[in-house]
Amino acid sequence: VVSGEHAYIFASYEKPPSPMLLTRIPLNGLAAAKENLQYLANDDSWKPGLDPSNAKYVMTPGASEMSVRYHPGLKKWVAVMIGQPFPSDKILFRTAPELAGPWSDGQVIHRIAEMQPSSPGYDKDTFCYAAKEHPEFEAPGNLFFTYVCNSFTVSKVAKMPSIYFPQTVTMPMP
Repeated sequence: VVSGEHAYIFASYEKPPSPMLLTRIPLNGLAAAKENLQYLANDDSWKPGLDPSNAKYVMTPGASEMSVRYHPGLKKWVAVMIGQPFPSDKILFRTAPELAGPWSDGQVIHRIAEMQPSSPGYDKDTFCYAAKEHPEFEAPGNLFFTYVCNSFTVSKVAKMPSIYFPQTVTMPMP
């Protein structure tokens, strides 16, 4: 997320409870990103580098792939993400007044059909992830997002490439 004079990057901390950490780089320091990286610390100050043991958990649990953007109409930050624990058939809509939170627990806005045993074409090896909003395709009052599925059995993807293809969903804005 670019906001003000910084590029903000959510980092997935792959240690229970799988929180999201918030880092940033000044826009004028992007050419030397590693040297200019800062993280939001537990005391709400920005510190150089990244020390997960001292970083504030801004969203728990998180997701390794998600989207975050500010919605002026809602006057809130919105995250669209897959539910946890992995694999999950839920897509969540989370909100926060500030980029650093506090983030809502999340509202389930979509159940992924490909992961429902009662759905035609269901396969126990299929899992879905990478739920992301795409505001460039949204009509006013709507939410447009995608997710993608894959298989724990690689040979199934080779035989049925349609498994690994982005799925789109349009719905009224929650």
